[in-house]
Order: sequence, then structure tokens, then C-alpha cells
Amino acid sequence: MSSKATRIALDGLGGEAVPEECTAAISEFFKENSKAIVCLATTAEHFKKVKSNLPADQQTRLEWIEADCRVEFEESPVAAIKSKKQSSISVATDALQNQHAQALVSFGHTGAAVAAARLKLGLLPGASTAGLAAIIPNRNGFGLLMDVGANLSCKPEQLYQFALMADVYSQKSLGIEKPRIGLLNIGSEATKGDTSLQATRELFQKGDFHFLGNVEGGQVFDGAADVIVCSGMTGNMILKSAESLANMLFESLKEKLEHSDSSWSNTKTRWVISSLASRHDPESRGASRLLGVRGLVLIGHGNARREAICSALHRAAQELELGLQATMEARLAQQ
Repeated sequence: MSSKATRIALDGLGGEAVPEECTAAISEFFKENSKAIVCLATTAEHFKKVKSNLPADQQTRLEWIEADCRVEFEESPVAAIKSKKQSSISVATDALQNQHAQALVSFGHTGAAVAAARLKLGLLPGASTAGLAAIIPNRNGFGLLMDVGANLSCKPEQLYQFALMADVYSQKSLGIEKPRIGLLNIGSEATKGDTSLQATRELFQKGDFHFLGNVEGGQVFDGAADVIVCSGMTGNMILKSAESLANMLFESLKEKLEHSDSSWSNTKTRWVISSLASRHDPESRGASRLLGVRGLVLIGHGNARREAICSALHRAAQELELGLQATMEARLAQQ
């Protein structure tokens, strides 16, 4: 690791709980990363409050990026970025653009974060759009689902670019030597899906990566593929539905155990359940990487709390070590 301090810009006003939860998250992050600096994009009043609540030895590692508002979730993304030039996500992206920071983390308006990154940072050569790559649990450990919300719909060429970028990302970030890539569809047969998906499959078959073919919704979490490519709307619905279902199942199981006097409600059983719940908890993975833009941008759930914020800061610091951008640019240039 370089001896130079790593600066991570954090959108301090984005998200429902970030303004209140970020102090504890930043402090926890600082304890485990002695060289990092967090550049907090927020109002003067909020910055002073966060800084004063940090331990004295951490306060010098918190820097201020002046913001006067945030982009609300109901606002139009592009319009808000153009009109709210001092919003927290806008000035945080400026810090990445002018190289004051090396990474950006936001839990605010996803569309606004994507728009800010595209407008201010620009796309990588060879990329016609950017996509969010989410790390998801599966039977083999973890895999990638891309896109999970940066685009409502995607052209075949864009899905092909996602496959190229996800191939590089899963190798570098997840350590998968030769990722198996699947195209999400309503059936495994080549004739399944609309004309756009059929055209996408034809492109994938010509790609320089390990293409498995179509995969169905029931295979997303079974480990059949390491990378699953889909449109942003589809991926976002899958991700949120799966997280909601997992939460419901674990909460129901805990409730049953609490009212059970059987041998199943013992310490070991509770430990197993807790371990599984932790592995499937999206908070532990922090945020999703926005691939295709000139810069390291992580975007997470608007309801994220302390653990997710801290995890995302750690992810940003770790991914800065991977040299991902140069490899991805070279891969896109080969298409």
C-alpha cells in the first residue's frame, strides 16, 4: 500500500439514516484503516457535530466538503444535479473529479449519484453507459449481479459491456479466476426471451469470456453462474425482493425459536442462524460498485445504517488497491 493517505468522499446527507449514523461508521472505519481520510460532503453544522463526536485522535482525519442541501429521493436526477450544484452528492463527485478524493461513497438518490458520475466524471472509453454491480451471496460464496439499478432498460451492446466489466471486476474483487457468466432470461433455451435478449445472447456467444448461456431466476443464488447480467430494473427488483424475503425468513425463524422450548432453541442453533443472517445481510457488503465511469464510485441502499456505511468505506479503500480502472479500460477496448 502507498504511504500516501487515501481520501474517500462520503455523501454525508444522502440516505435516510446516514446523517445520524455516519459518525459511528467513520470512527469504526478509522480504527481499522490508519491511513485513510474521509472527506464528508455536508453542511457546516452537521460537519461540526460529526467531528466533535469523533475521538480526538481521529478528528484531524475528517475533512469538510461544503454542501448546503441534498437531492431528495422524489427529485428528477439529472435536473437536480444541474440545479443543485452545492448538493452533497454533487460536491462529493466534484472532489473525485478534481482528484481531491480517490473514491466516492453515497447512500442517497441512486439516479442522482449515477447522473453526477456520468456528467462530471464521464464514461470509460468503450462504455456507452454505466452499471451497478452488486455482490450477492450464493452456494459457492459470492457472485455478481449487474445491473441492479443504474439503467431501467439496456441495449444488447450495453449488456455485453456489462459482461466484460463484470468479468474483470469478479476476477479482481472476488478472486474468481475464470468467472462463469450467465444472461438472465425466462428460460435456458436459445429461443427464449424477446428479440433484444436473443440478440444479446448472440453477442455473448462471441465474447472473450466464459459464457454459460441463459440462466433463469431460480438460478440467481444457486451458484450456477458467478456473474449474472440483466437490465437495471430487473436486477433491482431481484435484489430487493431477495433481501426482503431473506429478512422475513430469518425474522420468522428467530421468532419461532424464541417461543420454542425444544432442543433446537439452543446456543449453537442461534449461532448458526446468526452466522447465516450475517452472510446474507446486505449491510455487510456496504454498497454496489458503479462500473463504466472514470472513477471509483460506490452506491448503496438509502436505508443503510452504520455497518453498511463502514463496510462501503472499507470496500472503497480496498478496491483502490486493485488497479481496476486500467484493466477495465483495456478490456473494453477489445470489444
